[in-house]
Amino acid sequence: KVGGLLLLTRAVDGLLSAGSRIVAIGGHYGFEPTAYAAAAGVANAALVNVVRQLSLAYGARGVTAHLIAPGPADTERLRRVAADRAALRGITVDEVLAEMLADSSIGRFTTPEQVAWAVALLLAPEADSMTGSSLMLDSGRRRGLP
Repeated sequence: KVGGLLLLTRAVDGLLSAGSRIVAIGGHYGFEPTAYAAAAGVANAALVNVVRQLSLAYGARGVTAHLIAPGPADTERLRRVAADRAALRGITVDEVLAEMLADSSIGRFTTPEQVAWAVALLLAPEADSMTGSSLMLDSGRRRGLP
């Protein structure tokens, strides 16, 4: 995640000008560690840091950098993760999904369409005062303070 973002940013460096946006999509585990997702947590925490560094490095040029941190998104990947957890624990996939939904204060998963909406929001000209920010799209899963 971090290496790819840095390589891509370097590749387009000469094209970045006032009004340009750098938008990375990470995950909520960078903010809310769990026992079963250490690698994802470390990678996402590093991505948060890099986005903030990029916001400082490019801010004088009028370029903003952001991170979108969705919680579990209702995708095929989520179903595979749930199936793996179910197999390890000897329970059904539906039981795992129900447990995951219970972690959400609004009882649902983030959708890919909601992530796309967040990207569009950050690309809007009105978002030019936001930089180095992390937009949580975790359906109320994060328990800690910023």
